Amino acid sequence: MLRNLTLFVTLLLGFSLVETISAQHNHLGCGTTTQDQDRIKDQLFENRRNKAQLMATYNDAIRMRNANDSTLWVPVVFHMCSRADGTGQQNDAWVLQEMCYLNQNYADQNIQFYLVDINRFNSNQMYVNAEANSDYIRSIHRVNNVVNIYVAGPAVGGTQYGAYYAPNWDWIFTWNDIYNWGLSHEVGHMFTLAHTFNGWEGTDYATESAANGYAPMMGTNGRPVEKVARGIAGENCQYAADGFCDTPPDYASGGGGCNMPSNWFDPDSVQVQASNTDNPLNYMSYFFCGPKKFTDDQKDAIKLDVVRRWNASQDAPSPLTVTNAPNILYPSNGAIAPYTSAPVHFTWEDSGNHGMYLFTCDRTTLNGAVVVNNIATRLVSGNETWLTLTPNLEYRWSVRALTAYDLCNNPANASTPALFTTANWPLSNDQVEATVLSSNVYPNPTGMNDEVMVEVEVPFDAQVQITISNTLGQMVMPAQQMNVFSGKNIELLNVRDLSAGMYFVNIETGNQVITHKLIVNK
Repeated sequence: MLRNLTLFVTLLLGFSLVETISAQHNHLGCGTTTQDQDRIKDQLFENRRNKAQLMATYNDAIRMRNANDSTLWVPVVFHMCSRADGTGQQNDAWVLQEMCYLNQNYADQNIQFYLVDINRFNSNQMYVNAEANSDYIRSIHRVNNVVNIYVAGPAVGGTQYGAYYAPNWDWIFTWNDIYNWGLSHEVGHMFTLAHTFNGWEGTDYATESAANGYAPMMGTNGRPVEKVARGIAGENCQYAADGFCDTPPDYASGGGGCNMPSNWFDPDSVQVQASNTDNPLNYMSYFFCGPKKFTDDQKDAIKLDVVRRWNASQDAPSPLTVTNAPNILYPSNGAIAPYTSAPVHFTWEDSGNHGMYLFTCDRTTLNGAVVVNNIATRLVSGNETWLTLTPNLEYRWSVRALTAYDLCNNPANASTPALFTTANWPLSNDQVEATVLSSNVYPNPTGMNDEVMVEVEVPFDAQVQITISNTLGQMVMPAQQMNVFSGKNIELLNVRDLSAGMYFVNIETGNQVITHKLIVNK
Protein backbone atom coordinates (compact mmCIF):
# COMPACT_ATOMS: atom_id res chain seq x y z
CA MET A 1 0.00 0.00 0.00
CA LEU A 2 1.13 3.55 -0.60
CA ARG A 3 1.64 5.21 2.75
CA ASN A 4 1.93 8.98 3.00
CA LEU A 5 4.13 9.38 6.06
CA THR A 6 6.44 12.32 6.80
CA LEU A 7 10.13 12.34 7.77
CA PHE A 8 11.48 15.28 9.76
CA VAL A 9 8.53 17.59 9.02
CA THR A 10 4.82 17.20 9.74
CA LEU A 11 2.54 19.08 7.39
CA LEU A 12 -0.47 20.44 9.23
CA LEU A 13 -3.20 20.83 6.67
CA GLY A 14 -6.40 22.38 7.94
CA PHE A 15 -9.71 22.15 6.19
CA SER A 16 -13.39 22.81 6.62
CA LEU A 17 -15.00 19.79 5.01
CA VAL A 18 -18.68 20.37 4.46
CA GLU A 19 -18.50 24.08 3.72
CA THR A 20 -15.68 23.84 1.17
CA ILE A 21 -16.94 20.71 -0.55
CA SER A 22 -20.52 21.92 -0.79
CA ALA A 23 -19.33 25.20 -2.26
CA GLN A 24 -17.91 23.46 -5.30
CA HIS A 25 -20.04 20.31 -5.64
CA ASN A 26 -23.42 21.71 -4.88
CA HIS A 27 -26.09 19.18 -5.66
CA LEU A 28 -27.07 15.74 -4.49
CA GLY A 29 -25.78 12.63 -6.21
CA CYS A 30 -23.21 13.45 -8.90
CA GLY A 31 -21.00 16.41 -8.01
CA THR A 32 -20.00 17.37 -11.56
CA THR A 33 -20.85 21.08 -11.60
CA THR A 34 -22.67 23.08 -14.28
CA GLN A 35 -19.39 24.81 -15.10
CA ASP A 36 -17.73 21.42 -15.57
CA GLN A 37 -20.59 20.31 -17.79
CA ASP A 38 -20.08 23.38 -19.97
CA ARG A 39 -16.53 22.17 -20.59
CA ILE A 40 -17.82 18.65 -21.22
CA LYS A 41 -20.31 19.93 -23.80
CA ASP A 42 -17.60 21.98 -25.51
CA GLN A 43 -15.70 18.74 -26.08
CA LEU A 44 -18.93 17.04 -27.23
CA PHE A 45 -19.45 19.71 -29.89
CA GLU A 46 -15.78 19.58 -30.91
CA ASN A 47 -16.06 15.81 -31.39
CA ARG A 48 -19.16 16.27 -33.51
CA ARG A 49 -17.33 18.72 -35.76
CA ASN A 50 -14.48 16.23 -36.13
CA LYS A 51 -16.68 13.13 -36.51
CA ALA A 52 -15.54 12.25 -40.05
CA GLN A 53 -11.88 12.41 -39.07
CA LEU A 54 -12.40 10.49 -35.83
CA MET A 55 -14.32 7.72 -37.56
CA ALA A 56 -11.65 7.45 -40.25
CA THR A 57 -9.07 7.05 -37.48
CA TYR A 58 -11.25 4.41 -35.85
CA ASN A 59 -11.68 2.43 -39.07
CA ASP A 60 -7.94 2.55 -39.80
CA ALA A 61 -7.15 1.29 -36.29
CA ILE A 62 -9.70 -1.52 -36.50
CA ARG A 63 -8.21 -2.71 -39.79
CA MET A 64 -4.86 -3.11 -37.99
CA ARG A 65 -6.37 -5.35 -35.31
CA ASN A 66 -5.93 -9.09 -35.17
CA ALA A 67 -8.91 -11.47 -35.32
CA ASN A 68 -11.30 -8.73 -36.44
CA ASP A 69 -11.58 -7.36 -32.90
CA SER A 70 -13.62 -4.16 -33.11
CA THR A 71 -14.04 -3.70 -29.35
CA LEU A 72 -12.94 -0.35 -27.94
CA TRP A 73 -10.71 -1.30 -25.00
CA VAL A 74 -10.49 1.28 -22.21
CA PRO A 75 -7.71 1.09 -19.54
CA VAL A 76 -8.61 1.89 -15.92
CA VAL A 77 -6.56 2.58 -12.78
CA PHE A 78 -8.27 2.61 -9.37
CA HIS A 79 -6.58 4.72 -6.69
CA MET A 80 -7.69 3.35 -3.32
CA CYS A 81 -7.23 5.65 -0.33
CA SER A 82 -6.96 4.67 3.35
CA ARG A 83 -6.71 6.81 6.43
CA ALA A 84 -3.16 7.72 7.46
CA ASP A 85 -3.04 4.69 9.78
CA GLY A 86 -3.93 2.31 6.95
CA THR A 87 -7.55 1.67 8.00
CA GLY A 88 -10.81 2.17 6.16
CA GLN A 89 -9.84 1.24 2.62
CA GLN A 90 -12.50 -0.48 0.54
CA ASN A 91 -11.43 -4.01 -0.33
CA ASP A 92 -10.33 -5.12 -3.78
CA ALA A 93 -13.44 -7.23 -4.37
CA TRP A 94 -15.36 -3.93 -4.60
CA VAL A 95 -13.04 -2.78 -7.39
CA LEU A 96 -13.58 -5.99 -9.33
CA GLN A 97 -17.35 -5.73 -8.92
CA GLU A 98 -17.34 -2.10 -10.12
CA MET A 99 -15.33 -3.14 -13.18
CA CYS A 100 -17.95 -5.81 -13.86
CA TYR A 101 -20.71 -3.20 -13.62
CA LEU A 102 -18.88 -0.92 -16.06
CA ASN A 103 -18.47 -3.70 -18.59
CA GLN A 104 -22.08 -4.80 -18.24
CA ASN A 105 -23.39 -1.24 -18.60
CA TYR A 106 -21.24 -0.42 -21.65
CA ALA A 107 -21.35 -3.85 -23.33
CA ASP A 108 -24.01 -2.90 -25.91
CA GLN A 109 -21.69 -0.12 -27.14
CA ASN A 110 -18.85 -2.55 -27.84
CA ILE A 111 -16.81 -0.69 -25.22
CA GLN A 112 -15.06 -2.74 -22.53
CA PHE A 113 -12.81 -1.73 -19.65
CA TYR A 114 -9.75 -3.51 -18.31
CA LEU A 115 -7.84 -3.04 -15.06
CA VAL A 116 -4.30 -1.71 -15.37
CA ASP A 117 -3.57 -1.31 -11.66
CA ILE A 118 -4.93 -0.74 -8.16
CA ASN A 119 -2.83 2.01 -6.60
CA ARG A 120 -3.12 2.07 -2.81
CA PHE A 121 -2.10 5.00 -0.63
CA ASN A 122 -2.82 6.62 2.73
CA SER A 123 -4.05 10.17 3.32
CA ASN A 124 -6.44 11.58 5.91
CA GLN A 125 -7.11 14.57 3.66
CA MET A 126 -7.95 12.56 0.56
CA TYR A 127 -9.97 10.07 2.63
CA VAL A 128 -12.53 12.81 3.37
CA ASN A 129 -11.81 14.69 0.11
CA ALA A 130 -10.61 17.86 1.85
CA GLU A 131 -10.91 20.55 -0.78
CA ALA A 132 -7.72 22.37 0.26
CA ASN A 133 -5.30 19.65 -0.78
CA SER A 134 -7.01 16.55 -2.23
CA ASP A 135 -6.47 17.64 -5.84
CA TYR A 136 -2.73 17.95 -5.16
CA ILE A 137 -2.64 14.47 -3.61
CA ARG A 138 -4.51 13.02 -6.57
CA SER A 139 -2.16 14.75 -9.03
CA ILE A 140 0.81 12.92 -7.49
CA HIS A 141 -0.79 9.56 -8.26
CA ARG A 142 -2.45 10.33 -11.60
CA VAL A 143 -1.58 7.98 -14.50
CA ASN A 144 -1.62 9.27 -18.06
CA ASN A 145 -3.79 7.76 -20.82
CA VAL A 146 -6.12 5.80 -18.53
CA VAL A 147 -9.40 6.38 -16.73
CA ASN A 148 -8.26 7.46 -13.25
CA ILE A 149 -10.81 6.65 -10.52
CA TYR A 150 -10.00 7.87 -6.99
CA VAL A 151 -11.84 6.10 -4.17
CA ALA A 152 -11.98 7.77 -0.73
CA GLY A 153 -13.79 6.67 2.43
CA PRO A 154 -17.54 6.38 2.90
CA ALA A 155 -19.58 9.48 2.14
CA VAL A 156 -19.10 12.13 4.82
CA GLY A 157 -22.25 13.29 6.63
CA GLY A 158 -23.62 16.48 5.10
CA THR A 159 -21.83 15.98 1.79
CA GLN A 160 -24.01 16.93 -1.16
CA TYR A 161 -22.54 14.57 -3.75
CA GLY A 162 -21.69 10.91 -4.17
CA ALA A 163 -19.14 11.13 -6.99
CA TYR A 164 -18.00 13.50 -9.71
CA TYR A 165 -15.89 13.88 -12.84
CA ALA A 166 -13.39 16.78 -12.89
CA PRO A 167 -12.71 17.72 -16.54
CA ASN A 168 -9.88 20.11 -15.69
CA TRP A 169 -7.97 17.16 -14.18
CA ASP A 170 -9.65 14.43 -16.25
CA TRP A 171 -10.30 12.11 -13.32
CA ILE A 172 -13.23 10.64 -11.40
CA PHE A 173 -13.71 10.84 -7.65
CA THR A 174 -16.08 8.60 -5.69
CA TRP A 175 -16.82 7.67 -2.10
CA ASN A 176 -16.28 3.98 -1.44
CA ASP A 177 -19.96 3.22 -0.84
CA ILE A 178 -21.09 3.98 -4.41
CA TYR A 179 -22.32 0.92 -6.30
CA ASN A 180 -23.42 -0.28 -9.73
CA TRP A 181 -24.47 2.52 -12.10
CA GLY A 182 -22.86 5.41 -10.19
CA LEU A 183 -19.47 5.00 -11.87
CA SER A 184 -21.11 4.37 -15.25
CA HIS A 185 -22.74 7.80 -14.82
CA GLU A 186 -19.38 9.46 -14.05
CA VAL A 187 -17.63 7.70 -16.93
CA GLY A 188 -20.46 9.05 -19.12
CA HIS A 189 -19.43 12.55 -18.00
CA MET A 190 -15.82 11.77 -18.83
CA PHE A 191 -16.92 10.75 -22.33
CA THR A 192 -18.74 14.10 -22.94
CA LEU A 193 -22.24 13.40 -21.58
CA ALA A 194 -23.92 16.09 -19.48
CA HIS A 195 -26.91 15.48 -17.22
CA THR A 196 -30.20 15.08 -19.06
CA PHE A 197 -31.47 17.99 -16.92
CA ASN A 198 -28.44 20.21 -17.59
CA GLY A 199 -29.59 23.82 -17.29
CA TRP A 200 -32.08 22.82 -14.62
CA GLU A 201 -29.48 21.88 -11.98
CA GLY A 202 -30.79 22.26 -8.44
CA THR A 203 -33.91 24.08 -9.60
CA ASP A 204 -37.33 23.29 -8.17
CA TYR A 205 -39.95 22.95 -10.89
CA ALA A 206 -42.89 23.92 -8.69
CA THR A 207 -41.24 27.19 -7.65
CA GLU A 208 -40.00 28.16 -11.12
CA SER A 209 -43.28 27.30 -12.89
CA ALA A 210 -45.61 28.87 -10.34
CA ALA A 211 -46.03 32.20 -12.14
CA ASN A 212 -46.82 30.89 -15.63
CA GLY A 213 -47.54 27.20 -15.14
CA TYR A 214 -44.60 26.13 -17.27
CA ALA A 215 -40.83 25.96 -17.05
CA PRO A 216 -38.86 29.13 -17.87
CA MET A 217 -36.65 29.23 -20.96
CA MET A 218 -33.52 29.51 -18.84
CA GLY A 219 -32.58 27.72 -15.69
CA THR A 220 -31.65 29.78 -12.64
CA ASN A 221 -28.00 29.27 -13.62
CA GLY A 222 -28.57 31.05 -16.96
CA ARG A 223 -28.36 27.92 -19.12
CA PRO A 224 -31.12 27.06 -21.64
CA VAL A 225 -33.38 24.14 -20.78
CA GLU A 226 -34.66 21.68 -23.34
CA LYS A 227 -38.08 21.98 -24.96
CA VAL A 228 -40.34 19.20 -26.21
CA ALA A 229 -40.12 20.46 -29.82
CA ARG A 230 -38.44 17.96 -32.17
CA GLY A 231 -37.87 18.54 -35.90
CA ILE A 232 -39.95 21.73 -35.99
CA ALA A 233 -39.34 25.44 -35.68
CA GLY A 234 -38.05 26.30 -32.24
CA GLU A 235 -36.21 23.04 -31.73
CA ASN A 236 -33.30 23.57 -29.30
CA CYS A 237 -32.35 20.01 -28.35
CA GLN A 238 -29.13 20.12 -30.40
CA TYR A 239 -27.57 22.57 -27.94
CA ALA A 240 -29.82 23.00 -24.87
CA ALA A 241 -29.60 20.79 -21.78
CA ASP A 242 -27.40 17.78 -22.60
CA GLY A 243 -27.31 18.52 -26.35
CA PHE A 244 -29.11 15.35 -27.47
CA CYS A 245 -32.45 15.14 -29.25
CA ASP A 246 -33.17 11.53 -28.28
CA THR A 247 -33.15 12.27 -24.53
CA PRO A 248 -36.49 13.92 -23.66
CA PRO A 249 -36.66 17.12 -21.59
CA ASP A 250 -35.82 16.43 -17.97
CA TYR A 251 -36.80 18.82 -15.15
CA ALA A 252 -36.04 16.44 -12.29
CA SER A 253 -32.56 17.37 -11.07
CA GLY A 254 -33.67 16.42 -7.58
CA GLY A 255 -34.01 12.77 -8.56
CA GLY A 256 -36.53 10.40 -7.06
CA GLY A 257 -38.61 7.56 -8.42
CA CYS A 258 -39.04 6.32 -11.96
CA ASN A 259 -41.58 8.76 -13.41
CA MET A 260 -41.87 12.50 -13.87
CA PRO A 261 -45.13 14.07 -12.65
CA SER A 262 -47.71 14.31 -15.42
CA ASN A 263 -48.38 18.03 -14.93
CA TRP A 264 -44.99 19.37 -16.01
CA PHE A 265 -44.77 21.69 -19.02
CA ASP A 266 -41.82 22.87 -21.05
CA PRO A 267 -41.08 26.59 -21.81
CA ASP A 268 -43.54 26.48 -24.76
CA SER A 269 -46.35 25.18 -22.49
CA VAL A 270 -46.14 21.71 -24.05
CA GLN A 271 -46.67 18.89 -21.58
CA VAL A 272 -43.55 16.81 -20.95
CA GLN A 273 -44.27 13.19 -21.79
CA ALA A 274 -41.70 10.89 -20.20
CA SER A 275 -41.75 7.13 -20.29
CA ASN A 276 -39.83 4.59 -18.27
CA THR A 277 -37.97 3.57 -21.40
CA ASP A 278 -36.97 6.94 -22.82
CA ASN A 279 -36.16 9.28 -19.97
CA PRO A 280 -36.25 8.32 -16.30
CA LEU A 281 -33.98 5.32 -16.78
CA ASN A 282 -31.16 7.13 -18.56
CA TYR A 283 -27.73 6.75 -16.94
CA MET A 284 -27.28 10.52 -16.98
CA SER A 285 -30.58 11.34 -15.23
CA TYR A 286 -31.25 11.51 -11.50
CA PHE A 287 -34.00 8.92 -11.45
CA PHE A 288 -32.57 6.46 -8.96
CA CYS A 289 -34.05 3.25 -10.28
CA GLY A 290 -33.20 0.79 -13.01
CA PRO A 291 -32.43 -0.76 -15.32
CA LYS A 292 -30.85 2.24 -17.04
CA LYS A 293 -29.65 2.87 -20.57
CA PHE A 294 -27.75 5.21 -22.87
CA THR A 295 -29.58 6.48 -25.97
CA ASP A 296 -28.21 5.95 -29.47
CA ASP A 297 -26.98 9.55 -29.73
CA GLN A 298 -25.29 9.27 -26.34
CA LYS A 299 -23.56 6.06 -27.44
CA ASP A 300 -22.36 7.79 -30.60
CA ALA A 301 -20.88 10.62 -28.51
CA ILE A 302 -19.17 8.17 -26.14
CA LYS A 303 -17.63 6.26 -29.05
CA LEU A 304 -16.27 9.45 -30.62
CA ASP A 305 -14.62 10.49 -27.37
CA VAL A 306 -13.08 7.07 -26.75
CA VAL A 307 -11.63 7.19 -30.27
CA ARG A 308 -10.37 10.75 -29.67
CA ARG A 309 -8.57 9.62 -26.54
CA TRP A 310 -7.12 6.29 -27.69
CA ASN A 311 -7.52 6.20 -31.50
CA ALA A 312 -9.04 2.72 -31.08
CA SER A 313 -5.44 1.54 -30.76
CA GLN A 314 -5.82 -0.28 -27.44
CA ASP A 315 -5.56 -4.02 -28.11
CA ALA A 316 -7.42 -6.58 -26.06
CA PRO A 317 -5.53 -7.45 -22.86
CA SER A 318 -3.80 -10.82 -22.96
CA PRO A 319 -4.72 -13.31 -21.69
CA LEU A 320 -8.28 -12.14 -22.20
CA THR A 321 -10.17 -14.69 -20.11
CA VAL A 322 -9.36 -17.13 -17.34
CA THR A 323 -8.85 -20.68 -18.58
CA ASN A 324 -8.52 -22.63 -15.31
CA ALA A 325 -8.57 -22.37 -11.53
CA PRO A 326 -5.35 -22.24 -9.47
CA ASN A 327 -4.30 -24.98 -7.04
CA ILE A 328 -3.40 -24.24 -3.43
CA LEU A 329 0.09 -25.31 -2.31
CA TYR A 330 0.55 -23.95 1.23
CA PRO A 331 -1.05 -23.90 3.71
CA SER A 332 -2.86 -26.89 2.30
CA ASN A 333 -6.15 -28.20 3.58
CA GLY A 334 -5.70 -29.49 7.13
CA ALA A 335 -2.25 -27.92 7.54
CA ILE A 336 -0.89 -26.26 10.69
CA ALA A 337 0.95 -23.03 9.97
CA PRO A 338 4.20 -23.47 11.97
CA TYR A 339 4.67 -19.85 13.07
CA THR A 340 2.47 -16.84 13.73
CA SER A 341 4.80 -14.13 15.04
CA ALA A 342 5.86 -13.89 11.39
CA PRO A 343 3.49 -13.57 8.43
CA VAL A 344 2.15 -16.83 7.03
CA HIS A 345 3.48 -17.42 3.51
CA PHE A 346 0.61 -18.42 1.17
CA THR A 347 1.56 -20.06 -2.13
CA TRP A 348 -0.33 -21.54 -5.08
CA GLU A 349 0.26 -22.77 -8.62
CA ASP A 350 -1.57 -21.95 -11.83
CA SER A 351 -0.97 -23.74 -15.12
CA GLY A 352 -2.68 -20.84 -16.90
CA ASN A 353 -0.15 -18.32 -15.51
CA HIS A 354 -2.82 -15.65 -15.30
CA GLY A 355 -0.63 -13.54 -13.03
CA MET A 356 -3.49 -11.79 -11.22
CA TYR A 357 -5.46 -13.30 -8.34
CA LEU A 358 -8.03 -12.36 -5.73
CA PHE A 359 -6.73 -13.72 -2.42
CA THR A 360 -9.29 -14.26 0.35
CA CYS A 361 -8.68 -15.40 3.92
CA ASP A 362 -11.45 -15.77 6.53
CA ARG A 363 -11.36 -16.60 10.20
CA THR A 364 -13.63 -19.60 10.75
CA THR A 365 -14.82 -21.95 13.49
CA LEU A 366 -16.39 -25.40 13.73
CA ASN A 367 -14.21 -26.88 10.99
CA GLY A 368 -15.08 -24.12 8.52
CA ALA A 369 -18.84 -24.21 9.12
CA VAL A 370 -18.98 -20.66 10.52
CA VAL A 371 -17.18 -17.59 9.13
CA VAL A 372 -16.28 -15.27 12.00
CA ASN A 373 -14.86 -12.44 9.90
CA ASN A 374 -12.92 -11.70 6.75
CA ILE A 375 -9.21 -11.17 7.41
CA ALA A 376 -8.12 -10.13 3.92
CA THR A 377 -9.57 -9.77 0.43
CA ARG A 378 -6.97 -8.34 -1.92
CA LEU A 379 -5.63 -8.46 -5.43
CA VAL A 380 -2.23 -10.17 -5.74
CA SER A 381 0.24 -10.24 -8.63
CA GLY A 382 2.19 -13.48 -8.75
CA ASN A 383 1.70 -16.77 -6.94
CA GLU A 384 2.34 -15.83 -3.32
CA THR A 385 1.41 -13.44 -0.57
CA TRP A 386 1.97 -12.99 3.18
CA LEU A 387 -0.49 -12.40 6.00
CA THR A 388 0.02 -11.97 9.75
CA LEU A 389 -2.47 -14.11 11.68
CA THR A 390 -3.36 -14.83 15.30
CA PRO A 391 -2.00 -18.09 16.80
CA ASN A 392 -4.12 -21.11 17.67
CA LEU A 393 -7.08 -20.22 15.47
CA GLU A 394 -8.83 -21.71 12.45
CA TYR A 395 -8.73 -20.07 9.00
CA ARG A 396 -9.93 -20.74 5.46
CA TRP A 397 -8.36 -19.31 2.31
CA SER A 398 -8.68 -19.46 -1.45
CA VAL A 399 -7.53 -17.64 -4.59
CA ARG A 400 -9.46 -16.80 -7.74
CA ALA A 401 -7.62 -16.46 -11.06
CA LEU A 402 -8.22 -13.20 -12.92
CA THR A 403 -7.09 -11.34 -15.99
CA ALA A 404 -7.08 -7.59 -16.54
CA TYR A 405 -10.46 -8.04 -18.21
CA ASP A 406 -11.97 -11.22 -16.74
CA LEU A 407 -12.72 -9.85 -13.27
CA CYS A 408 -16.27 -10.89 -12.47
CA ASN A 409 -17.06 -13.40 -9.75
CA ASN A 410 -16.88 -16.85 -11.32
CA PRO A 411 -16.66 -19.85 -8.95
CA ALA A 412 -15.15 -21.94 -11.75
CA ASN A 413 -12.03 -19.72 -11.65
CA ALA A 414 -11.46 -20.18 -7.90
CA SER A 415 -9.33 -22.74 -6.10
CA THR A 416 -10.87 -25.25 -3.72
CA PRO A 417 -10.76 -23.51 -0.30
CA ALA A 418 -8.21 -24.82 2.20
CA LEU A 419 -8.90 -24.98 5.94
CA PHE A 420 -5.89 -24.66 8.25
CA THR A 421 -4.99 -23.72 11.81
CA THR A 422 -2.20 -21.60 13.23
CA ALA A 423 0.22 -22.69 15.93
CA ASN A 424 2.51 -20.64 18.14
CA TRP A 425 5.91 -21.77 16.91
CA PRO A 426 7.69 -18.48 16.15
CA LEU A 427 10.77 -18.08 14.02
CA SER A 428 13.56 -15.78 15.17
CA ASN A 429 13.41 -12.21 13.91
CA ASP A 430 16.35 -12.59 11.55
CA GLN A 431 14.42 -15.29 9.66
CA VAL A 432 11.47 -13.03 8.86
CA GLU A 433 13.05 -9.72 7.86
CA ALA A 434 11.16 -8.17 4.98
CA THR A 435 12.92 -8.13 1.62
CA VAL A 436 12.55 -4.87 -0.27
CA LEU A 437 10.94 -5.78 -3.58
CA SER A 438 11.48 -2.35 -5.16
CA SER A 439 12.46 1.18 -4.15
CA ASN A 440 12.86 4.61 -5.68
CA VAL A 441 13.75 8.20 -4.77
CA TYR A 442 12.12 11.07 -6.70
CA PRO A 443 12.18 13.77 -7.94
CA ASN A 444 15.88 13.28 -8.62
CA PRO A 445 17.68 15.63 -9.08
CA THR A 446 15.87 17.84 -6.60
CA GLY A 447 16.38 21.42 -5.48
CA MET A 448 17.55 22.89 -2.21
CA ASN A 449 14.67 23.62 0.20
CA ASP A 450 12.61 20.88 -1.43
CA GLU A 451 11.24 17.48 -0.44
CA VAL A 452 11.77 14.13 -2.12
CA MET A 453 9.69 10.99 -1.98
CA VAL A 454 11.16 7.65 -0.92
CA GLU A 455 9.10 4.73 -2.25
CA VAL A 456 9.57 1.27 -0.72
CA GLU A 457 7.72 -1.93 -1.68
CA VAL A 458 7.78 -4.92 0.71
CA PRO A 459 5.85 -8.22 0.79
CA PHE A 460 4.57 -7.78 4.38
CA ASP A 461 4.49 -5.32 7.28
CA ALA A 462 7.96 -4.54 8.63
CA GLN A 463 10.40 -1.78 9.56
CA VAL A 464 13.13 -0.23 7.48
CA GLN A 465 15.71 2.42 8.33
CA ILE A 466 16.46 5.38 6.08
CA THR A 467 19.76 7.27 6.26
CA ILE A 468 21.40 9.94 4.09
CA SER A 469 25.16 10.08 3.69
CA ASN A 470 27.57 12.25 1.72
CA THR A 471 30.31 11.11 -0.68
CA LEU A 472 32.66 10.55 2.27
CA GLY A 473 30.23 8.09 3.84
CA GLN A 474 29.30 10.51 6.65
CA MET A 475 25.68 10.60 7.80
CA VAL A 476 24.30 14.09 7.17
CA MET A 477 20.89 13.55 8.79
CA PRO A 478 19.73 11.35 11.68
CA ALA A 479 18.63 7.79 10.87
CA GLN A 480 14.86 7.43 10.58
CA GLN A 481 12.75 4.35 11.26
CA MET A 482 9.95 3.77 8.75
CA ASN A 483 7.05 1.43 9.46
CA VAL A 484 6.17 -0.11 6.12
CA PHE A 485 3.16 -2.15 5.16
CA SER A 486 2.55 -4.85 2.59
CA GLY A 487 2.79 -3.22 -0.84
CA LYS A 488 4.13 0.19 -1.81
CA ASN A 489 4.88 2.85 0.81
CA ILE A 490 5.87 6.49 0.42
CA GLU A 491 7.83 8.75 2.79
CA LEU A 492 8.20 12.50 2.28
CA LEU A 493 11.88 13.22 2.93
CA ASN A 494 12.83 16.79 3.89
CA VAL A 495 16.20 17.79 2.35
CA ARG A 496 15.96 21.50 3.09
CA ASP A 497 19.03 21.44 5.34
CA LEU A 498 21.26 19.91 2.66
CA SER A 499 23.55 22.04 0.54
CA ALA A 500 23.93 21.44 -3.19
CA GLY A 501 25.82 18.27 -4.04
CA MET A 502 25.61 14.48 -4.35
CA TYR A 503 24.26 12.29 -1.54
CA PHE A 504 23.25 8.68 -0.97
CA VAL A 505 19.85 7.61 0.39
CA ASN A 506 20.25 4.25 2.14
CA ILE A 507 17.25 1.97 2.74
CA GLU A 508 18.14 -0.74 5.24
CA THR A 509 16.43 -3.87 6.55
CA GLY A 510 17.96 -6.47 8.81
CA ASN A 511 19.39 -8.36 5.84
CA GLN A 512 19.55 -5.82 3.02
CA VAL A 513 20.85 -2.33 2.15
CA ILE A 514 19.68 -0.51 -0.99
CA THR A 515 21.36 2.76 -1.94
CA HIS A 516 20.05 5.49 -4.28
CA LYS A 517 22.18 8.38 -5.49
CA LEU A 518 20.47 11.75 -4.86
CA ILE A 519 21.52 15.01 -6.55
CA VAL A 520 20.60 18.29 -4.83
CA ASN A 521 20.84 21.32 -7.12
CA LYS A 522 21.00 24.97 -6.13
